[in-house]
Amino acid sequence: MKKVILFGAGQPTTSFLTNVGLEALDILVAIDNDKSKQGTTFFGNIPVVPPTDLDKYDYDQIIIPHFLAYEMKRELLSYGVDAKKIYLPPKTLFKEILKKGVIYPFEDLNTHIVATEIALYIAGQAFKKKIPLHLDWGTLIGVLRDGEIILWDDDLDFGSREENHEEIKVFIEDILPKLALKIDAKYTCKVSPIKIDVQIKPINNQFNPFKLDIKFKRIENNEAIQTSNLIWYNTPAYHVEKFETIIWKNTEIYIPTDVDKYLEFVYGDWKIPKRNMSLDDFNNHR
Repeated sequence: MKKVILFGAGQPTTSFLTNVGLEALDILVAIDNDKSKQGTTFFGNIPVVPPTDLDKYDYDQIIIPHFLAYEMKRELLSYGVDAKKIYLPPKTLFKEILKKGVIYPFEDLNTHIVATEIALYIAGQAFKKKIPLHLDWGTLIGVLRDGEIILWDDDLDFGSREENHEEIKVFIEDILPKLALKIDAKYTCKVSPIKIDVQIKPINNQFNPFKLDIKFKRIENNEAIQTSNLIWYNTPAYHVEKFETIIWKNTEIYIPTDVDKYLEFVYGDWKIPKRNMSLDDFNNHR
């Protein structure tokens, strides 16, 4: 078994360890730049030390279960760490856990049906009311490539431009109570200037809980900047300045302009299914 060091002692690493199990790893320490965590233990009894202590350990691999993995990887390289020893795990493994033991909620048939119903309803109502809200990320890929939400995805993704935030906020806050009644569910909605996160949970355990995310892009210098995560992808602005439409399951919905090139820019060959994508699998990043 490889001797492992974890980079990060926060929620993403907690989710990662919960999903993979401690028994699967020989963990030496976790490193973290947060001085308040250094000298403490994490996830039971894992010591937390500063990254500058790396040379004290004989390790085989450093795992970075974090959305800031590129920045953290650069830091490790600056310390002289061999790039071959740095591993970025599939991002699904370190996302927030909504139900223990469930990594891919949509593999459950009932959950897939509910998620499809929600995505169709929101996207269809947005089109009817001319709300500038489009499918994005993995949800967009699944609909275009397979005609369905990807079974190994774990959330529903929508996108829009920063200037549409207030309009979309009002639209979502109006539509969520109707959706909750429709699918017999409860929800929590967190609104910030850069994204809207909705957690959807069943009332009677009839489906797995999952998230719906709306992320906003700021147009600047002919680029669309993902404001919710500034290491994320600056796509050419024209893709989201205007939308195109498609018919999905008899419902007209918005998608980014020139969508093939949009997805190619972000994912590379997006038409090839990739079940366990890590951040290294994406095509462009800051």
